[in-house]
Amino acid sequence: MNFKHRVMRLLAGIAFLMIFQACSQNQEKAQTVSDQIRISLDTVLVDSGEEFLFLQDQLYSSSLSEDKNYLFNFNPQNFIVEKIDLNQLKLEKRIQFEKEGPKWSLF
Repeated sequence: MNFKHRVMRLLAGIAFLMIFQACSQNQEKAQTVSDQIRISLDTVLVDSGEEFLFLQDQLYSSSLSEDKNYLFNFNPQNFIVEKIDLNQLKLEKRIQFEKEGPKWSLF
């Protein structure tokens, strides 16, 4: 695995932890690993309606909006971005990208 992939996985992991930290509406379980590091896990239930959310990559290809109100989750199999409202815990919309052509986008 090259350096670029390692950095992307690290950033995705940090974003994943930030999502769980930000969504502290549910019961939170905390465990202290040391005096300096604290890890907390939170379970979030998102209303996706009739759609299935892409979670096969454990949110590695996802990102938080700057205001931390939305999670954008990219599905590389179907080239779909899922926009999830973290305040309402609901799938807001799905954005389809083209796999080829002038509107092709690499997330």
